[in-house]
Amino acid sequence: IQDISVLDASELKKDYENKFDIVQSNFAIDSSTNDITKFYQMLYNIRSYLKVGGKFLMTALGGASVYRSGNRYFPAIYLDRGLIEKYLSEVGFKIVKINKLLADNPEVSKYHSIYLIEAEK
Repeated sequence: IQDISVLDASELKKDYENKFDIVQSNFAIDSSTNDITKFYQMLYNIRSYLKVGGKFLMTALGGASVYRSGNRYFPAIYLDRGLIEKYLSEVGFKIVKINKLLADNPEVSKYHSIYLIEAEK
């Protein structure tokens, strides 16, 4: 298990390139920015850390441009199934599986669903 910043990975890239069998992001890269350029950079960096055939597992908010935690709201990348497929394939991932769970209270939480994603390098 290794904790790695995936946004600014220039120094880490040479040490971790093609090193991992699995990289997992649970409500992290989708919920850390609403800037699509930064999101793509994080996906690209994650892919570079994986061995060929390695798996990227991600849980992400669906239909959110913000999300709520307590009384505060934070930025999020808007995702739906089509966008997930587009973004991941554009950086070179092969989609293995996407499952969707509906949110309990979308009016309050500000997201409509949760996606469980498995992709392969």
